[in-house]
Amino acid sequence: GNSPGAPVPTPGSAMSEVLPQLSQNARQYSSEDTNSVLDHSLSKRTLPRRTMTGLEEYEEAKEEGHRVEGLKKLMSESKVIRTDTMAACKKRAAAIASNPFFNFAVALVIISNSVFLGIQLELGTQNSGNAMAFLVGHLIYAILFTLEMAIRFIAAGCRVELIT
Repeated sequence: GNSPGAPVPTPGSAMSEVLPQLSQNARQYSSEDTNSVLDHSLSKRTLPRRTMTGLEEYEEAKEEGHRVEGLKKLMSESKVIRTDTMAACKKRAAAIASNPFFNFAVALVIISNSVFLGIQLELGTQNSGNAMAFLVGHLIYAILFTLEMAIRFIAAGCRVELIT
């Protein structure tokens, strides 16, 4: 039975953290082994021995249910936030990709890249001292083309179309 001086678990106390684990451990053993499991687990933490009544177990299970429901709610809210953020990002990327100024700028980058490659071809055969300048130029164009493709992929979304 419960002794009148036995401590009552409170949220955040060492006993409130130990009792759920003890309850789970105790269910794994037969009823005659339960007391030895409780004694062993409690003695490791130097807490006094306490057994729970059916009402206390019910209250503990009810609290655990509330914690699980709170966690579920938190997880679903974070999914909504992530979904909203992704939808806003996709909408913004679609607005950029469909903007005529963006398409004009990309066309200028393509034309300037062609001119850059022609200059590299002419000067590259005559003078090899410009290698670093050409490398930097190629890197800049690679970054610009990667950004363009990223914007267009985000705008289009992830979809699979099968050709039949």
